[in-house]
Amino acid sequence: MDVAITFSKSGGFASPATDVYGRVTMVNGQGQVQSTDRSHKPDGAYQRSLSPAEVEQFSPPRLLESSRRLAGPKGPDQFVFDVHAQPGDGAPMILKFGETTRDPVARWFIDEADRIWQARLGRK
Repeated sequence: MDVAITFSKSGGFASPATDVYGRVTMVNGQGQVQSTDRSHKPDGAYQRSLSPAEVEQFSPPRLLESSRRLAGPKGPDQFVFDVHAQPGDGAPMILKFGETTRDPVARWFIDEADRIWQARLGRK
């Protein structure tokens, strides 16, 4: 199933300087993640292919399960993660969470935002 996902990490005491944006695209069972600018256009700083396990993680049922389980961030100066997923033949899903969540789908976005940040700093 084709899925388009955009995500962002914002907040914290140094925002917007530390904000991170990215997108995941999946077509015909193959996936890719890229860093983007604020409008979600690729910025060339980071890109990689997804493993088959990662592609499976973003199936609409798994995303829907996570969206029902997640709650927004709690407390001031926390990072906020916003994920917008659009399955090719389904309703859009929105996930919003803080950095302390243990949900495995949410943790993937937290970890990937860190990889993008490291790439921006030149520490690939």
